[in-house]
Amino acid sequence: MEENNAKDMKAREYSRVDACIPMDFVLLPEEDLPKVRSTISRQPYLLGVTVPEDVEDKALSEWLHLFNSKLDFIIHSVSVDREELPALPFHQANISASGMRFTAKEGYEKGQVLSIRMVLQKQRPLSLHLCGQVVESLEISDGEFEVAVKFILIDDEIRDELVRFVFEKQREILRGKRDSEFGRCS
Repeated sequence: MEENNAKDMKAREYSRVDACIPMDFVLLPEEDLPKVRSTISRQPYLLGVTVPEDVEDKALSEWLHLFNSKLDFIIHSVSVDREELPALPFHQANISASGMRFTAKEGYEKGQVLSIRMVLQKQRPLSLHLCGQVVESLEISDGEFEVAVKFILIDDEIRDELVRFVFEKQREILRGKRDSEFGRCS
């Protein structure tokens, strides 16, 4: 068993992390596959509005940046690519730059392609529309499936954003462990 895990780890090209991600997914009909490509949106949300310079109070400045980032996410959630998207539900996922694993209410056949919309919550949220080819779909309970997909039809820019997201999440996890073990310095 340990040998298989070691082989799996060597075979993985990118780091993985568990995260709660706003996302949805649907089966992509085969005839639509030639017309689809993965996209990324960094749409400016409030054109013409300038961000004021940092205030001298460091704590206040950090709070203002956090508040601004949350407002950007809310605005982004309601106006992604100017499409009228419903609010994306949050899903627990294991994600890397090469693919992801998540639970679904239905199973899929190996080789089928899913259209996946997600928002990566970073300092400035990004909206991604990805294609994921099913590599595994296992029933884990009555009416619940664990689905693993590998991302296809993505360019280096999107893959780089996924790598940044994973590393940012890993830093948050490590920071949380360190803070809980050693306490925070004031």
